[in-house]
Amino acid sequence: GRDKPRPYFSMTKDMKEGPSGRPKRNKPRSKTADAKGVSKHKTQILTPKADAVQDLADRNNQLQDSQASQASHADQTSQTSLGGQADQASQTGRTEAPLAPGLYLLPSPLGNLGDLSLRACRILSAADLIAAEDTRRTLKLLNHLNLKKTLVSYREQNHNLIWPKILSRLRDKQVVALISDAGSPAIADPGAKLVREARKEGFDIFPIPGPSAVITALMACGFPISSFTFGGFLPSKASQRRLRLSALKDLNQVLVFFESPHRLVRSVSDMAEILGPRQALMAREMTKLHEEYLYLTLDELLAELTANPRRGEVTLVIGPSVNESINETSDRREPKHVYFEGLTELKDLTDLKDLKDLIDLIDLEDLADLDGLPCFKDVNDSADMKDPANIKDSTDAKDSTNLKKIVAASARPTKELAALLAEKSGRTKKEMYDLIISIRREPDSR
Repeated sequence: GRDKPRPYFSMTKDMKEGPSGRPKRNKPRSKTADAKGVSKHKTQILTPKADAVQDLADRNNQLQDSQASQASHADQTSQTSLGGQADQASQTGRTEAPLAPGLYLLPSPLGNLGDLSLRACRILSAADLIAAEDTRRTLKLLNHLNLKKTLVSYREQNHNLIWPKILSRLRDKQVVALISDAGSPAIADPGAKLVREARKEGFDIFPIPGPSAVITALMACGFPISSFTFGGFLPSKASQRRLRLSALKDLNQVLVFFESPHRLVRSVSDMAEILGPRQALMAREMTKLHEEYLYLTLDELLAELTANPRRGEVTLVIGPSVNESINETSDRREPKHVYFEGLTELKDLTDLKDLKDLIDLIDLEDLADLDGLPCFKDVNDSADMKDPANIKDSTDAKDSTNLKKIVAASARPTKELAALLAEKSGRTKKEMYDLIISIRREPDSR
């Protein structure tokens, strides 16, 4: 790769120096064929010394072509979008636009390196310091990206030792990246204390979205999830672990836990005993070569793990209680229907006013299902009370007691109800509207 390679032989008559001072080969000589009609062709005659010169010249040309190609590729990269810059960063370790200084929280792939985002690649390529729980695992990731960066091992136990180094970098307005071994940092993983200290010093914190074992397992569980409880790693001691599970027993929510393979059987045994017969998903080695998903009850899962022990990282997703299981249909129904289902059990209601807090949740058509309730006995026996539109006797619409019952039992808008009752009672819509408003404002009218 020298600019002016020196030939290891002396100059010959067939060569002369070119403009750059390098030996230049004369044009190859031609040899004409005989006169028997054979077409002319040129044959290159090279001596051993000339072969060496030609080889050096070819290498020099290849080097110049390679440099020109890299320069052209750099020009194209400077005109691309941010995604193109991130892709370039993932391949060459360089980025065009500088990042803002601060602490970047980078999730790492659970097992498949293809899950690393382009933005994460760009941040890793621009980072001045990378703090990792296990530098050996992070080094594999950096080698995959062809990056050479300064690494420090950060754990909660050595926070006081590493924090001054990180603080010095942040004060120098450098980019510091905190990366986990797998998944998102600072969640059941070192980093929470580092984030608190950096924020206390006034530095910017940049959490970057990415792989998460919790979210990945929840997507595969199939439980309808409007809320869930993340329990992290359960205590290793049996007494503390059972106490933690007992505290979560009454939560009728989806529960998510991390567990190590050597404690898996004992933890599942305690879950089956304390949480009861619940459905569960065991997600093992997610996104890796031997990933596995088992959807069983806790008792079935315990039997399976006892007969066939598993190895590798495990995420457990425990479904809600069987007796109070959440289903997708009831989850999306309107509150009045969910609440109304329980009213069929209330046989001791004796007066309509006992339902003053519930009546707004019930439609008129639902009253037909309340057979046997004393407070609705007369209502169900008469079609007049089921819907004001079916009232044929104007007495019910004129009598104040029956009118209050009709207004209380109706979920119709005030204007619509006033129009229907005005036709039956002979009153004007305005009078009936004011009367309905006054009834609905009375404390015990419902």
